Parts: sequence; C-alpha cells; structure tokens
Amino acid sequence: MSFRSVRAFALCAIGSAFAGGCAADDRSISFDRFVEATTATTGGCSVDPSIMNSLSRGVFDAEVASFFTGGGYVASFIVTNNLLLRTDETVDTQSYTINAYDVDLEVTGPATAAIPAGQRKFTVVSGSVRVRPQMSAGGSVSVLSPTVVQSLIGLGANLDASGGSEVNAKIRAHVSRGGEHHVTAYFNLPVDICWGCLLQVPADTPCASVAATARMSGNGCNYAQDQAVTCCTTNGAEACGASIPQTSP
Repeated sequence: MSFRSVRAFALCAIGSAFAGGCAADDRSISFDRFVEATTATTGGCSVDPSIMNSLSRGVFDAEVASFFTGGGYVASFIVTNNLLLRTDETVDTQSYTINAYDVDLEVTGPATAAIPAGQRKFTVVSGSVRVRPQMSAGGSVSVLSPTVVQSLIGLGANLDASGGSEVNAKIRAHVSRGGEHHVTAYFNLPVDICWGCLLQVPADTPCASVAATARMSGNGCNYAQDQAVTCCTTNGAEACGASIPQTSP
C-alpha cells in the first residue's frame, strides 16, 4: 500500500475541488480503533474492518528498520460512519467519502532531534474511500517518512537514553458528504521508538544457531513495528521472520 504525502496542505482552503466550507470536528464519522494491518491472500497488506483487536500503543524498532529500505511506522485504523441509513430518500445523502488524513506528531525524548518541527505536521491523500451509513472502512498512514527513519537510525542506541523516545501520532480525516466538507476529531496513537527492543536475539547471531522453534515471525507487513521478531545473519546479510532460511535447525 502506498501513500502520497502533501506538505502544508489545507483541504478546506483549496479551490473549487473542496468548495462549500469545512465543518470542524464532525463526530458523525469517527475513528473506532487502531489495529495491526494483516497480510492479504492476494499479496501485500490490508486493513480489514472486521479486525476487532485494538492497538492502544505502537512500537517502532529503528534497528530492525536499518536492515531494510522503505517507510517507517504505518498506523492502521478503522473509520466508521455513525449516521443511520435513511429509507425515505431515493438518493444516498448519508455516505461519507474520506479524502485525506491530517497527521500531527508530538515527539518526546532523544527522537526529538531526528524529527524537525517542519516534518511533524502533514497531510496524506487517501484516494476517496466511500463509507456507507453504519459501515466501516480500514485506512493506513505512514507517520514516519523515510528521511525521518534514516535520522532515527542515525541516533542508534541513543534513542533509548533519558527515558526513551516517543512519538504521539494524532490523526484526523478530511471527509465530504452532500457537497459539504468536514474533519473528524483527532485520534491518538502513542508509538515508542527504540533500538533493538523488538529483537529476540542480537541481530548478528548466525541464523544457523537459532532453532526454528525459537523464532518469532514478527509483523509480516513491517518487521520493524509492533511485534517481537527474530532477526539473524545469513550469508553476511540480516534476515528476519519469514525470510530466515528454513533449512536452519
């Protein structure tokens, strides 16, 4: 799943595409919960609204992220249209279209040095996701850009100094319904930023010495977040989770 970040982007103030005003903090559509994205049978990752287990706090391991190229922590969530379906109308006026998400990061601890103030507020276009009355849709936003991730990796073990590092990701949605544009209330997900805290063995451990029964598969969508994972070295390179050679004892 890919997302396009648009810096300094204000949907309520942009030309005719978003004309008609913007009502703030509309609670008729809301974030229900943060969840973990799952690996889809068709490949890639998806956010299924039927996922009921909520995620109250995230973890991003910068050491694991250093083994791969790509984005940073991806916050996944369920958005619900709380309006009732109207049976007295022939035209659907109760469905919402999600147009974009605002992200506002509050940073504490050593990670503050890696995330400049100018990179803590941005908007991500969502691709016009339609949510019918009393229905839900899954969404995802990458809250740490590749540039920020590289800066976090540069801090190394210093991320854990002075009580550790945290990013509180505040996310809200820009939505439209019946020609009007609204924003939801902000929903918060605190994310601990660490160095090696998800690793079950030191990353330089030879994979051949890690028993198959002792391996943790981690988050299949992003090894660097939320779940304990085994990473080890094989043929001079790191391998994690399902990428660890199965021939190892």
